Amino acid sequence: MSPTSSTSVVASNSVIVDAPSSDTSLFDVSRVNVPPSVIVDAPSTDDARSVDMPLLLSTVTSANEEEVFDGQEVHEHEVNEQGVDEQEVHEAVVSVNTFMSPKGTKYFIPEVEPQFKPVLGSLFENLDDAVNLYRSYAELAGFDTRLSTVKKQDKRKKEAGKDLKITHRYVLCTRAGNPSCEKDDPLDVTSITNIPRSTNIKVTSCTARIKVKLLKTCNLYKLYEFREAHNHPLVFSDNMDFMRKRRQLSFHAKEFIHKLSLARVGPNVAYRVQSALQGGSHNVKDAQMVKDMMEERSKNLENFYFECIESDGELKSLFWADTVSRCNYQVFGDVVAFDATYDTNMYGMIFVPFTGVDHHKKCVTFASALLYDETTESFTWMLECFLKAHGTQPKLVLTDQDRAMRQAILKVFNESEHRLCMWHIMYKLPHKIKGDILQNNNLRKRIHKLVWNKYINSSEFEEKWNLLMADCKLENHKWLRKVFAIRNEWVPAFFRDKPMSWLMRTTSRSESSNAYFKINSSSTNSLVQFMLCFDMAIDRQRHEQRVLEFATDTTTPVLTTRLELEKHAALVYTRNIFNQVQREMSLCVAYIMIGIPQLVDGVEHILVSQFKRSKKYFECKVIYNPTDCSLTCSCMAFNCIGLLCRHMYAVLRMKDITLIPEKYICPRWKKNALPKKVFSLEFQYGFDNSESFKLRKEALEIVQDCSDRIRSNPEKLAQLVEQLTVIKSKFFEEFPSEPSSKAGDVFKDLTSLKEPERVYWTSL
Repeated sequence: MSPTSSTSVVASNSVIVDAPSSDTSLFDVSRVNVPPSVIVDAPSTDDARSVDMPLLLSTVTSANEEEVFDGQEVHEHEVNEQGVDEQEVHEAVVSVNTFMSPKGTKYFIPEVEPQFKPVLGSLFENLDDAVNLYRSYAELAGFDTRLSTVKKQDKRKKEAGKDLKITHRYVLCTRAGNPSCEKDDPLDVTSITNIPRSTNIKVTSCTARIKVKLLKTCNLYKLYEFREAHNHPLVFSDNMDFMRKRRQLSFHAKEFIHKLSLARVGPNVAYRVQSALQGGSHNVKDAQMVKDMMEERSKNLENFYFECIESDGELKSLFWADTVSRCNYQVFGDVVAFDATYDTNMYGMIFVPFTGVDHHKKCVTFASALLYDETTESFTWMLECFLKAHGTQPKLVLTDQDRAMRQAILKVFNESEHRLCMWHIMYKLPHKIKGDILQNNNLRKRIHKLVWNKYINSSEFEEKWNLLMADCKLENHKWLRKVFAIRNEWVPAFFRDKPMSWLMRTTSRSESSNAYFKINSSSTNSLVQFMLCFDMAIDRQRHEQRVLEFATDTTTPVLTTRLELEKHAALVYTRNIFNQVQREMSLCVAYIMIGIPQLVDGVEHILVSQFKRSKKYFECKVIYNPTDCSLTCSCMAFNCIGLLCRHMYAVLRMKDITLIPEKYICPRWKKNALPKKVFSLEFQYGFDNSESFKLRKEALEIVQDCSDRIRSNPEKLAQLVEQLTVIKSKFFEEFPSEPSSKAGDVFKDLTSLKEPERVYWTSL
């Protein structure tokens, strides 16, 4: 069908087919962005064609124009795979835009006003204009496009300092291409168990497209082929928001939400305002955009790790960790807690942040995941991603009693110690032990006192537990016997020999972290909005870390003792850790040595205890080696938390040692535990320090200041508008087309991050 025909289409058997209505009110013309630099070879001088179209600067292409460029032939006319001749007229009309070919193949012609259709013979000053013209047409027609075949000049003709020019470019319907339907072998037994969940396919071998070539004589691009027919139904106008192009936010839309977040306008408000401007939430929510954003970050941010699972076009699960998270894990990743949480997004995806403790005793995030379900398979995939991102397993993993999670940990973190949350177990105590026995014997208090005691060893715990059960006649209680059977998985007495086992004994930090991320997120949020909430929460978490780091570096703590050890500790530890160390040092003054130290092989065994009003408190044995100034304490505090206890400080004080031995200064608690680059603003998602952003901000401020100053003077405001219009016309003449709207380019514009040489990203 000729694209220039505006009244009728003539069939080969002389059947007249009415063309689509020319009522422009049926179409949203404002959505069509026609490139201003398009040069149209228009066979028709129809008034309608002049609407919103560029100036006609060329005539019909001459007959002797070269059709071969650099030895490559151009075929102007082909027949598609369904046997439909694209230049042939329609055989029969099935419906408004649906036709049947002579061979019985149904095909579809978009119902688009003629002035918005590509025109054969149109000339373009640059290739992007032709591509954008077809994309605008496709948006009105009801299909998506993708770039395909590209041909460039012969390498031998490359000029010094100049790239090879593109000579040919094809832009296709996204449903082009042959579907790959692999058939199972009926004789292969294994194929029976590998039946795909869905047989849906997206490609249909559609041949709708345009082809553009570079003319050697005039150095312009010519649209030399336009295939209008599709072999699939076109998308209804009300469903166009599901199309790929509509799912992508423009640069201004992304920047709008991005900058409102920087201005401390909550993402909920920013999202609602943006939704209103876009005409509804359905125009800005989309899983594809979240995936695109992650892919952009994996390509443009240093050490950003991202993986996802897709099935039948649906985003199932995501995992991500950026360079700051990975750096934090290297220093603080000895103990990791994670707990699944709900109600963060409208799709019911399960949010799982991996949480640890930093050198300020604050929660720090090592990685995050969104899962489709809570099966062993999902958790296994998540932990495998974690291992790929960080390279090493944590020493201790803390979770609740989820069976699927436990199986995944045993499979993937086979070198880690898995610990169950104590609180979740003890919370069940009143529900499992009913009746008067819980109150009359004060059983609950006695069990808690025994279970939470971190100073007794495993054999002491077992002995005291059995005595308690016998005293309360609970030896055969089913639930108590069950929790006692798994005592080595949750009771602190069984973890005293595990490094940093006192750092976290419950998943409360993980749950607190979950709540932290859910402050601005709810079950009504789209994934886009959830990610905005997450980014803001991460920035806020890192901002708090920077504040504490600044306070540690720029202030000096008040000393409470006269010990030189305290002065040294103030120079070594962060402020929050120093406060804890200071408390131990203050208490060590009250500890005295019991009896005379026993010397065994040159090593002193010293008993220390606190006396108050003639009452002796908890007694500990400290083993001190004067040769290398090494110490161990029976309370096991240093092994369990990485800080010297009051008993060891008492011995150091008695030995008149003024500096904390270097071997007992755990690197994770030091002021300089993290490299300074981690606290750089460039690693904040909401920070933009690019020169272009600064200048754009300054330009907007100048205009705003001027309009504010003369806001009560209509004459001056009109003068300002006139001058700005002149400036705008000048720049639009110099830059006739929009900058690249590709997702990666937009991301670079927003963050000014350069693409690294190495990309930490795993494609699926």
